[in-house]
Amino acid sequence: GRAAQNGILVKGGDVIERLSHAGLLLLDKTGTLTRGEISVVDYAGDETAQPKIAALESQSSHPYAKALFTAFHTDAAESTNATATDATANSADPASSPGAEQFQVEDLEEIQGSGMRATINSATSLLGSMRFMEEQQQKIPSALNAKVDEFLDRALTPILYAHNGSVTAVAGLGDA
Repeated sequence: GRAAQNGILVKGGDVIERLSHAGLLLLDKTGTLTRGEISVVDYAGDETAQPKIAALESQSSHPYAKALFTAFHTDAAESTNATATDATANSADPASSPGAEQFQVEDLEEIQGSGMRATINSATSLLGSMRFMEEQQQKIPSALNAKVDEFLDRALTPILYAHNGSVTAVAGLGDA
């Protein structure tokens, strides 16, 4: 909604309602409320997932999407939004770069408050919270599950990426 468009993340509508009844607001000195610049602080898992994550997030306006896109953006990911008639498209051919891949994102579905699902190059990809991955019955390797716990202990927000039924990567997002 409007709060997210302005870079304000609210866990649920009831939070705003409860805040209206607060008599006192205590803030710490971390700068979270004053800076509010979300970025990828840590990452674990398959490095080849990063351009796929960027390709997914290039089509979202969520503040987490901006952080993930900025961290993992490549010319290959940018090409997913380019069309033949798009005058702003990058004229360089990302496929000509060594190791560059072009990702075709199709059937993108954003599930509010949970994550997103899409088909990338004919394979199902999901991006979102631990709860979302569990609801979607994605296999979570124990090493990545441990990383999720570590990120939570460090007050980072874990965002998981799954490809063809298994979580292959997790990014820890936090205030820059």
